[in-house]
Amino acid sequence: MRNLTINIAGSLLIKILSLLLNLALIPLGMELLSEAMFSVWVVLYSLLTWFTFLDLGMGNSLRNLLLEALHKGRKDEARALVSTSYVGITLFTASAAILLLTAVPIIPWNRLFNVDELYMPLLQKTMFLAIGLFSLQVLLKNISFVFHGIQLSFLGNLTVFAANLLSFLWLLMIRQESSGITLDQFTFISLGSPIIAYVLASGILFFGRYRFLRPKISLFRKELFQKLNSTGYKFFFIQFCTLIFIQGNSLILTQLHTNEDVIDYNASFRIFNTAVLAFTLMLAPVWSSYTKAFAKNDLVWIKKIHRRLISLWIIAAFGITVFLLLAPWFFEQWIGRLIHIPMIIHVANAAYSMVHILASIHTSMINSCSKITLQFYAFLTGTALFIPTVIIIDRLFHHPSTIIFVNAGFLLCITLLLGAQCKKIMSGTAQGIWNR
Repeated sequence: MRNLTINIAGSLLIKILSLLLNLALIPLGMELLSEAMFSVWVVLYSLLTWFTFLDLGMGNSLRNLLLEALHKGRKDEARALVSTSYVGITLFTASAAILLLTAVPIIPWNRLFNVDELYMPLLQKTMFLAIGLFSLQVLLKNISFVFHGIQLSFLGNLTVFAANLLSFLWLLMIRQESSGITLDQFTFISLGSPIIAYVLASGILFFGRYRFLRPKISLFRKELFQKLNSTGYKFFFIQFCTLIFIQGNSLILTQLHTNEDVIDYNASFRIFNTAVLAFTLMLAPVWSSYTKAFAKNDLVWIKKIHRRLISLWIIAAFGITVFLLLAPWFFEQWIGRLIHIPMIIHVANAAYSMVHILASIHTSMINSCSKITLQFYAFLTGTALFIPTVIIIDRLFHHPSTIIFVNAGFLLCITLLLGAQCKKIMSGTAQGIWNR
């Protein structure tokens, strides 16, 4: 319980600092890039986030299996798990990166980002750079799952904060020397900074107290690779579908609306999503504690923690509502001179954030015991229906907020289903698909 408290407190403190950074990064990016290029960056970053699925879900499998191995004192197996995950992710990421880089010259990026054809050479150069850097980032980011597995999740969050801080300071130095920056330069700084942070974090962990976990190619084990992928493919599809729900809005808005609508949505989403990120950071150590509790079959403790999380969600929903009322004043003070965001966009993002937090509470429990088959089918079905539904409803109302409301509606349906599964698991009555 002490480790859980330390991890939660550390994660929340880091999140507060990250919020301050995010508040500064958005207007800084809007000042350094033109409106068209900033819109491109928003959509580009959303697309890149989809590629976090290149680990094929092995990262989430690793955190559960690593925690279990260390809990039972099997250090050799723990190191083999880390080594196997790094080798597997390297192979998957390298293969995907080669395919994506080959496709760059073929794709009409100016149409995808809804900008003039004159930007095509810059867009191609930026995509080559972005895919290369982000692929390396996916591999190095595996250190975050190791942090979760050893129940030091706040260190993973600290690494992300350090990356954002480095990026901010780097961009700030450039603003002092010039009034603008090209899209490819902005991409290099934004995606290169996390790589530096992950390399430093990996060095500190694997050459320090936890050197016994240092990955080694010769320790790759086929049976552990299969074990990591036994639930990994489900985590992969769930992760991919979740990213469509979270990041798909920017791409859909780009195709159906204007660049200005994309910027409005992104600025509002960044702020309201802070509550989601803060709650997610708090849930990261809870996931690991759930895993240990399920190993002991301590359902009483699990029920107690779940009830507390629901109580915290009610408080968070109230806080989001209060902030929604203050949103026009806040955004006027923050970026009022740059853009004006319609109130309905704030309302839609607030509703989505409340649903997302509730969904995260349920999935943290379900994922910790790897009973994710129902979640797998729910997200798969929801994703298949989401995009055509958005297109149809947008033709009726033709307002960017409808896309966010539809997104929240689909996620709410899935959340209610997963909430029912949690009740069955906690009561010990889960059977069939509810227990797989």
